Amino acid sequence: MDNDDWSEVDLTWNNQPAGASTLLDTVSVAENYAWHSWDVKSFVENEFAGDKKASFLVRAETEDASSPDNFSYGFDTEEYIVDNTKIPYIVFTVRPVASYFTESWGYPGENVTVDAVINNRGAVVDNYDVTIENTTDNWVVSPSATVLNNVSPGENRVVQVTVTIPHDATIGAWEALTLTVTSQEDNEYSSSITDNGVWVGFSVEVVAGWNMIGFVQEGGSYTPADIFPGLNYYTDYYLFWYLAPGGPYQLQGPTQVLKDNFGYWLWINQSWTVWSSGTPPGSRNVYLENGWNLVSFPVVNGSTTPNNVFTGLNYYTDYYLFWYLAPGGPYQLQGPTQVLRDDRAYWVWINRDNMVTVP
Repeated sequence: MDNDDWSEVDLTWNNQPAGASTLLDTVSVAENYAWHSWDVKSFVENEFAGDKKASFLVRAETEDASSPDNFSYGFDTEEYIVDNTKIPYIVFTVRPVASYFTESWGYPGENVTVDAVINNRGAVVDNYDVTIENTTDNWVVSPSATVLNNVSPGENRVVQVTVTIPHDATIGAWEALTLTVTSQEDNEYSSSITDNGVWVGFSVEVVAGWNMIGFVQEGGSYTPADIFPGLNYYTDYYLFWYLAPGGPYQLQGPTQVLKDNFGYWLWINQSWTVWSSGTPPGSRNVYLENGWNLVSFPVVNGSTTPNNVFTGLNYYTDYYLFWYLAPGGPYQLQGPTQVLRDDRAYWVWINRDNMVTVP
């Protein structure tokens, strides 16, 4: 109905408003005592965009018909107190969807993984068409399209996307990705975002509390003040490094250049991601003294394990390594065949002075 200016308590047969000239939907009523439904979606959407009131009239397609077509139709209303489960109701089926990327990082020529997260914010199970597009022509994403079936209301579904960074990518820049998610049941419900996906360079993620970390880059502008902009040294964060072999700890000044083969204890009062635009060295020497050393290994690959780095030495008897599970520990023993990580610092105990080269 186009006319919303009526009241249920005042409505009578004689003052009923006229129905709209265009029918919304027609249903054949051939059964006694059965539920019937009409699709009123487009009308409700139009009314919501207007006065946000929707009025409906249910009537016979042909009224005042002569015999034998003068049937009598009756529908239970909310006043039908005998069985209130049979009163009319309107069903709103919404299919909103939200999506976002998790950020990743890598260097030119590498493949990195980005998680595309899709959330069904609707009230019904849905199926989605998903596309992922890169911004720059010579970048490659895979898969570029996929389908998610039977995503429950409130469920997060993750699509792992492999991004190939081209060899000529600019270090210190973001590559934006576009994620589009469309309901297969109703393509009017679609979500499309363009956001930072891959950082060309290096990153270190830290959490509030104590972190034991390493940095790939070093250089004249790579200081705590540079990589924690907007934070106050001493009150928001501070760093220590360890003077091998017996200590003590040394406070890293806010303007002192960080070393890529040092390990650092970092205390910080919030989660933070350090984005580096530096180029990693092709190889790096890490110097160790007899006893305990806090170091990092800034250049690693899939074969950079303790066994391969400390050639000719016996794990457990000649040396061993620990890393720290932030923010509260405990220490974790690094296995002799486990790949080392370039964003971690390691406690290394070794029974001799030694120098190792990574990778």
